[in-house]
Amino acid sequence: MIGADQVAKAPADGYTLLLTAELTLVTLPHLHEKIPYDPLKDFAPITALVSATQALVANPSLPVNTVKDLVALAKSKPGELTYGSFGIGSTGHLNMEMLQATTGVRFNHIPYNGAGPAMTDVIGGHIGFMFAALSIVQGNVKAGKLRMIGVGSNHRSSEFPEIPTISESGVPGFEAKSWFGLVAPAGTPRDIITKINQDVTKILTDKNFAKDYLAAQGLEPILGTPEQFAAFIRSETVKWGKVVKDANIKVTK
Repeated sequence: MIGADQVAKAPADGYTLLLTAELTLVTLPHLHEKIPYDPLKDFAPITALVSATQALVANPSLPVNTVKDLVALAKSKPGELTYGSFGIGSTGHLNMEMLQATTGVRFNHIPYNGAGPAMTDVIGGHIGFMFAALSIVQGNVKAGKLRMIGVGSNHRSSEFPEIPTISESGVPGFEAKSWFGLVAPAGTPRDIITKINQDVTKILTDKNFAKDYLAAQGLEPILGTPEQFAAFIRSETVKWGKVVKDANIKVTK
């Protein structure tokens, strides 16, 4: 929020940009009564950058192997199963709220100060499961410390082809991802926006960069025009605004 406010008030000359995740632009306005910038008016979208697939992972002792198993267990024990997130309003939290709303179950949310502490407690059996980036959990999954029960992309992971997507596991259309994008202060000249968009696109479509940097971290490029990114931000604002409102999520500080 502090960084976004700085960029919103910076000269619109193309020299000050904001590398941002969805939290800054589309969810914070719904979580806080007041923020110091207008995410739809104070920025000029340049381009989306990448998305990071989240995986649903559980402690191996939890008697579930699939999303269907988790839903069935939750229905037999409403509100008893605990999951962790890397903070109230984080993607891990909101994706789980969306899963609950879609499947009609209720879990017990335990927020942590970061994905690392939450994952440590899933491994330790203090909480049952969580959503986290595939790149963060894959090492512990391969070591047998975590059980992956679903991936949040619309296709199976090349690293774990045997693990079904959540969408094909009884929750059609469900996706759990986080994304990143690049914006400039509102009023930045169109030729500057176009130039940066074109340069970033060249980088993201470079085969070596895509293989050695993006794929290695479980990231997928998102290509498109500034207009397409602007439309995406608006649609994401509506989507997550509904999730936050329906779940009555508030951040008090």
